[in-house]
Amino acid sequence: MDNLHIFLGATVADAATRPLHWVYDPKKLKNYIKGKKEIAFLKKNKSPFYSIKTGKVSGYNDIGQVMFKTLIQTKKKSEILKVFKRNIIINFGPGSAYWRNLKIRKKYKKIKWKKPLNGPWIHQNILETIKNIKSKRTVTGGTKVNESDGYCAALPYFLFDKSEKDIKKVIRSVANSKKNETYALAKFKIIDLASNGDKNPVKTFVN
Repeated sequence: MDNLHIFLGATVADAATRPLHWVYDPKKLKNYIKGKKEIAFLKKNKSPFYSIKTGKVSGYNDIGQVMFKTLIQTKKKSEILKVFKRNIIINFGPGSAYWRNLKIRKKYKKIKWKKPLNGPWIHQNILETIKNIKSKRTVTGGTKVNESDGYCAALPYFLFDKSEKDIKKVIRSVANSKKNETYALAKFKIIDLASNGDKNPVKTFVN
């Protein structure tokens, strides 16, 4: 994986911005960063949904970490998706911190939301993916939301193998919709342009 620094950069960026994860209110966001020279790695969590120690990554990068570990573990290319799905269950499924917090979250729905949950937050796409893996579906990705899970899962794979056909399979193993696939592929094309020295990869891609 010659371009490992790209995934490393994505990992650091995710951890750096994680304390501001899912702050949807622009007024609150402006207030949180007002007067700060540095907003990366905020010591105090500002996410209204969940809180983890600053420096740890969100569930988005964590799905990329699962793929990265899968690539290290797997010698045969034909086995990558099979091992990846198994590792998703281990990392996010029953017995994991993500799964334990899901149970707590369900209790929260019955009361007024007062503060962020302690610990990681499992995403809708991953919940659906786990269910579909257990149901032995051929394409296991979630279909209810359009989020970055498919792109994040496929990023390490893209750095390992740029076969668009295989990248699409990875994306849809976690996020099974045309929109998820299209946006992920667009991001990969922009990354590819940047890694090849294009000074304005977004403009080049748009053109």
